[in-house]
Formats: sequence, C-alpha cells, structure tokens
Amino acid sequence: MDEMTFKLREKLSSFLEADSNLAYRKLILFGAGNTYQLYKKSIEFENLDFECIWDHDLKKCTQEGSTQLKNVCTPEIYISEYGVDDGLLVLIVSIGKARHEIKAELDSMGIRNMYIDAFLFRKHKLEVMRVFDLLCDDFSKRTYAHLILTRAGGEDRFPADIYHPDTYYAVPSFASVSNEEVFVDLGAYVGDTLETFIWKNIGGLKKAYLFEPDEKNAAALEIRAKRLKSEWGIDDERIEIIQAGIGSKNETLYIDSDDSGAPCPEKILDTQGDDKKAVKVYSMDEFFRDKQEKIDCIKADIESFEYDMLCGAKETIQRHHPRLAICIYHSAADMYRIPLLIKEYCPDYKFSIRHHSTMLADTVLYAYPDNLASWISSYE
Repeated sequence: MDEMTFKLREKLSSFLEADSNLAYRKLILFGAGNTYQLYKKSIEFENLDFECIWDHDLKKCTQEGSTQLKNVCTPEIYISEYGVDDGLLVLIVSIGKARHEIKAELDSMGIRNMYIDAFLFRKHKLEVMRVFDLLCDDFSKRTYAHLILTRAGGEDRFPADIYHPDTYYAVPSFASVSNEEVFVDLGAYVGDTLETFIWKNIGGLKKAYLFEPDEKNAAALEIRAKRLKSEWGIDDERIEIIQAGIGSKNETLYIDSDDSGAPCPEKILDTQGDDKKAVKVYSMDEFFRDKQEKIDCIKADIESFEYDMLCGAKETIQRHHPRLAICIYHSAADMYRIPLLIKEYCPDYKFSIRHHSTMLADTVLYAYPDNLASWISSYE
C-alpha cells in the first residue's frame, strides 16, 4: 500500500469511527421515489423498523399510489398528529438536488437527520474496512475510499481521478481474447455490452446468454443481436436471449416499465399493480444446473437485484469460478454486502473496483480467481 492510499485508509477509518449517534426511538425515511425502490431490499435486509415514509409528492401519499410502501405521508401531516421528539431520526433516501433540499428542510425544523448512505456505512464500518483491505490494488482502494466518503457526504459527483473508462473491461483479465468464452449478461438492456464483448474478442464467442426482462428492451436486443450475427458470422444458437429477470429463486415478479417511448433499464418489483407487467425470474443455479458449458464471465447490472442474484448463484459460481463484473452502486449496502458474499463463496477470489462515471452510477466490482490476480496487481 503506497503512502497516499495509506493516508486515505486512515481518513476513511476516522470518518466511520466519528462520533455519530445512530440510536433512535423512532425512525422515519424521507423519500418514496425511485431511490427508495433501489434501497428497498437493503432496508428490508437491515430490518429497519421505520414508522413511516415522508414525501412531498401527494400522489405517493394516497392508498392507490403506495401499495408497496409503508404509511406514506407528508411531514406536515405526521408532525401535526404526532409532533417531534428528541428520539426521532430521519434517514434521507434520495439523490441529486432533492437530497440537499430535504436536509436543509429538516435542519431548519431542528429534526435530527442523516443520509441513508452515511447511516449504513457507519453501522457497517467493520464490513466497509474489510472490503477496503480485501481489494488487491491501490487504485481500487483509493477508488473505494473516495466512493464511500463522497456518497456518505450526500454528493453525486466524484473526484475525476477515480474515473476509469472501459466499463466491464477495466482490468486485463476481463479484456482477454478467446474463441471459447461463455458469457452471461444479466441486464443485457439493448445489447451494448454484448457488442463490446464481441468487439473485444474479435468476434470470438462460444456462447452468450442474455437476460433482459423488459419486452421493449428485449425487442431492441433481438435486432442488435441479429445484426451482430450477420456482421461477425456468428451462428444463431451461439447467442440466446432470455426475456426474464434473475434473482434468488424461480418466481414471477412484476416489472415497472418506463412509458417514455425510449428503451431504458427497468426495475423488478415484488408487488403487482395496474401499471406493472408480470415477468419470469430465474435463479442462476436453477437455470444453468443441467447445462454443460463452463461459464467464463458473468456481468450483472440489474437495478439492485445483484445481491439477490448472487444468493441464487452460489452453486454456479463455486462450480465454474467465472470472472464476475457486478454493479455495486444501486444501494450503499451493495458496496460491502456483495464483495463479502462472493468472498464467502470463493475464499480464493481477488477483488478490484473501478468507477466508470463522473456521477453516482457505474461502480463495478471485478471479482476473479486468484490465478488471474497477477494480471491486475501491477495495473492501475
């Protein structure tokens, strides 16, 4: 560990150890929008017993609009009925400009508050520091520390020097060229990662399994796959598109589709609604149990379902020891839960982290067997 990285480790440790009262008698979440949906599984996993969710959007405070939310109301309605006491803690579950406006509002009201990322990181400070120490190169350690500190401070933009290009191919072993690769793309979207994979491998591909739950995205993916097959001379059976999601078990869930007319990533939800479509969800272990190919690489960008996916992929990962490129930015809890779960499955795995955006999105964990670590250790 170089001197700069060592000092950053001390800064991160000091932040996590700082005197910050996480105790509360009453807990309220502020924000019932998209960010809450991304954090919902983490909140359930933490078993946070919150009184209600505050939001200023009255549509979210109606019975019709809150079928999967718990007691949504405006702050004014809650305070008029219950008042505010010293035991109340409000966790801000929002991003962008809105989170700063919420914090300013709560501060002006004298209500104790904290960004949910800061709450989770400090609550799990031992896990956060363990992940830092597990990372096998100094660039990853510096990237991780900056991400934790910036997210905990409620910011959406990160230091420019942690940005890295080549999403999903930022470390050498993930950009290797082989004609025998079996590639699994979870959250294949419209085929952008597939096309990059084919270019990186100069058309070499044994098999690609592409999972995309949204009908509109899957249709665009089919068009792109057809073009790529034609351009690169790839046999039809070597690219398989599965219009389904991936989770911890085989089940039927519901998809929250965008109606803007443009393809976009979608969120899978556990609650049915008039504007939701049913979607099949597989576990990796069930889907691949009887297939003969050795899986070489798995990429996952599945809107906060990454941890669930891993829970249903233990057998697959331990049997094939694939390279893993897993997004860990959808929820603060993914920043420590996902690396530690993979380490539990495969103690010999090594880890690198790269951040592929100047904003909140596109933090990727690269996990790989120990025999590939020498490729990365000298690469920053």
